Amino acid sequence: MSAGTAVLRRETGRVTRAGALLCALLLAAGGIWGGTALRQAPGATAGPISATLALNVSPNHEPISPTTVFAPDVTTIHLAFKVSQAQPGSKLKAVWRAVNVGDAAAPNSQLAESVLVLPGPAPGTFRFTRGSGPWPVGEYKVDLYLNDQLILSVPYRVASR
Repeated sequence: MSAGTAVLRRETGRVTRAGALLCALLLAAGGIWGGTALRQAPGATAGPISATLALNVSPNHEPISPTTVFAPDVTTIHLAFKVSQAQPGSKLKAVWRAVNVGDAAAPNSQLAESVLVLPGPAPGTFRFTRGSGPWPVGEYKVDLYLNDQLILSVPYRVASR
């Protein structure tokens, strides 16, 4: 009343209130699901494949010390993967690339390639071992192809710590 406004009370039907409550609950559930989907570990997922870079892997292909940043003196970079949808005999190929490493290699140059024939849905590991010198500092990625179709790119960096 002090601001010259009037408050009117209007009865809302039971169906309208139940509908509004249902909408609010659906929005809350969607927000929780979306937040969970956006939160990721150092790995990546694309449809039937998930992959995680790590300093090492367990005998059952679980990543040990997952990371996306490696020191130049790390000997081997491991990529632990899980394929959830693949026919026996499907081929999974990993192509290791130097995206931007300055004068050490041309942009997006291929460094190594490995192919595995899958027994069906399965976990596994690709490994990339450096030569005699340290890894050049810069940006890299691993492209994963399932039956020659690019499925997933996993970026990583080599940086001095």
